[in-house]
Amino acid sequence: MQPENSPAELEFYRDYYAARMNELGDNRTTDFTKKSHLYEAIWIAASSPISIDEITQKIFETAFPEGEQEDREYPLYLYETAMGLADGSLEKEEKETLERGLKKLLGLN
Repeated sequence: MQPENSPAELEFYRDYYAARMNELGDNRTTDFTKKSHLYEAIWIAASSPISIDEITQKIFETAFPEGEQEDREYPLYLYETAMGLADGSLEKEEKETLERGLKKLLGLN
């Protein structure tokens, strides 16, 4: 059995594929290709209750690193954000920060 590629190798292949697609004139797929591992993780989380907690935590911590939250006017922390979304108490500014951060992470901005 062959081991999986390292994260660095997978990033190299995603970047390589995206560059080749750009050369062919299809730059619509570039952002999706480079972020395909994130889209796959979201799909796995949505379809696998066993995986949802760890994947959600990893994505959230990547988009909103804890060390960067202390200096923000509207800091986001996973538990508080999830509870605020669930009970509808998340402030407008927090929702906007959440949306901007996730769009940036997924290459949708």
